[in-house]
Amino acid sequence: MDIQTFSVVDYVVFGLTVLVSISIGVYFAVVERKHQTTLNFFHGDRKLRYGPVALSLVVTFQSSIMLLGFPAEVYLFGFMIVLFCVGQCAAIYISTCIIVPLMYPLKITSVYHYLQLRYKNSSVRILSVTIGILSQAIYMGSVLFGPAIALQSVTDTPVWASILCIAVAAVVYTSIGGILAVVWTDVLQCVIINIGIIAMLVKGTIDAGGVSNVIKHNLDSQRLDIFKFNPDPTIRHTFWTLIIGSFVGSFSLTLSQSTIQRFNSTPNIKDAMKVLYIAGPVFIVMQTMSMAVGLVCFAYYSKIGCDPLKSGHIKNPNQIVPFMIVDIFSKYPGLSGLFISALFSASLSTLSSLLSGLSAITVEDLVRPYVRLSDTALTRVAKIAVVGYGGLGISVAFIISQLEGSLTQILFGIMGAATGPIVGIFFLSMFYSRATDKGAIAGGIVGLVLSFWICIGATVSRSLPKPVPLPLPPTNMCFVDLDTETTLGLANVTNSTSIYTDISTLITTFNILNVTDADVQTSITSLNAVDGIDKIYMVSYALIATIGTLVTVVVGLLVSLVTYNEERDKADPRYIISVYEQMCCCLQRARGPQRTAPGVDFKSAGEEIDCSKTLLEGKQCNDKQGV
Repeated sequence: MDIQTFSVVDYVVFGLTVLVSISIGVYFAVVERKHQTTLNFFHGDRKLRYGPVALSLVVTFQSSIMLLGFPAEVYLFGFMIVLFCVGQCAAIYISTCIIVPLMYPLKITSVYHYLQLRYKNSSVRILSVTIGILSQAIYMGSVLFGPAIALQSVTDTPVWASILCIAVAAVVYTSIGGILAVVWTDVLQCVIINIGIIAMLVKGTIDAGGVSNVIKHNLDSQRLDIFKFNPDPTIRHTFWTLIIGSFVGSFSLTLSQSTIQRFNSTPNIKDAMKVLYIAGPVFIVMQTMSMAVGLVCFAYYSKIGCDPLKSGHIKNPNQIVPFMIVDIFSKYPGLSGLFISALFSASLSTLSSLLSGLSAITVEDLVRPYVRLSDTALTRVAKIAVVGYGGLGISVAFIISQLEGSLTQILFGIMGAATGPIVGIFFLSMFYSRATDKGAIAGGIVGLVLSFWICIGATVSRSLPKPVPLPLPPTNMCFVDLDTETTLGLANVTNSTSIYTDISTLITTFNILNVTDADVQTSITSLNAVDGIDKIYMVSYALIATIGTLVTVVVGLLVSLVTYNEERDKADPRYIISVYEQMCCCLQRARGPQRTAPGVDFKSAGEEIDCSKTLLEGKQCNDKQGV
């Protein structure tokens, strides 16, 4: 039996998914054609229900990284990455308690508008917008690249064609339908993604011999050994690097443009908090299930005795899941297409949210403050921006396609270098009342330079040892078809006249994956031999965002201490978070009525004043209005 590929039914299922997504955008473009304002385009007139918004936010957080990168990471290096979920859960809960009460009453469209309100000038805002556009462009490229390599592994579709297909679909329905199209398309895509993940887990587990067999294979290969408490930050994964890195790094999600835009689209602050209370647990559950797919993949290929990496079936670890899916669902036409649809849905949802957020940033941070345009003209600018950023994402995707490594490491390394300093700027601004714009700018620049220096150094340095994966499944049940020079799995072969041989003599591409004790010892020796500046480059990719955040905060604090002027830099208490008051509500009551929540002045508590109409009239909001 030859390697399975897409059937006609699979193509139909896949095509319908893309078509329905575009149709939703067209529907809202027609229905809302009489309400083409920036408030409607970016926030749906702030009338969206918290349920759909929460699901939209979940799939905004998710992408092809979840469906491809996490299983590939688990397949190669084990289930320890599940500890990411612990730090993420804590960060999302804390954000619900302090960031929503700070940001929601301000009724801002761009998250970076907060920085102008905080410092009374645009310098920090412009710096953060620049870094934000850079980070989201990188994220768009990663999101586009993931499904492209997946589709390539099961069809003959070239990577560039898949990238263009996803980008064009997302650009079309986002530009014409606005946030309403994005949210309701995300809801549909969330359902498709969950069906795809559950189908993979159930059918993969059955074919791997059941739950007990999945656990046994992964225990024997040490993939379930997740508690390693070594404090050395240069070790790729330990308990501490994953917990700390995911906790600090996850604030880049809750302080992102997409998140702020989502919960600010709900009618009141209670609904805004419900968005994160729902999105957080659903996000963690979906991510954990996706990681478990990696365990199922390993057990499945261990059972059939033919690892697709070492046998040369696939050339990229990120293709492991789609390759298994086409194999296990070969007798069920349409289910392989359903999985690829889930993968494309994950990318479409994330990409559309990024495009919507970037267009909002462009209008609110780069156009509205400097050019007087009508609201209709600004809406047109937002739609044009969606198209422009779509082209930028395509360019970045082609660049990322040339990089080596799992999608998880690419994303958390490069993205962490860009988002860490932004989180540091927001932390400094929200928690330290004596922070100055000079301190925020100095901290942000130093944090950004240091983070990218470490990230780029780790990529280009020749002396660093490559990470050694855990033992992979055997290849003793693989054979070679001498006519096609293709290695195939024996477990599914019937009536074949091919000549069988030991596949180990033909492996050349993935020598690094033929792991032995000698390989591990060589890696340890290389690790000990690294010295000088290369030691810095060895820091775990999971900590790069944390380093950027901490450096930004520390440098910002020091510069602020030197440059603070009481008359010029005194902060409005509405833009500062008092963690002490927030966490100690009993003491807060004892001190009397000063503030009810971060970001809300006591006198205006319960009055959420929307400043958008004032801004549309070209006027400035006064202190009583809040923004």
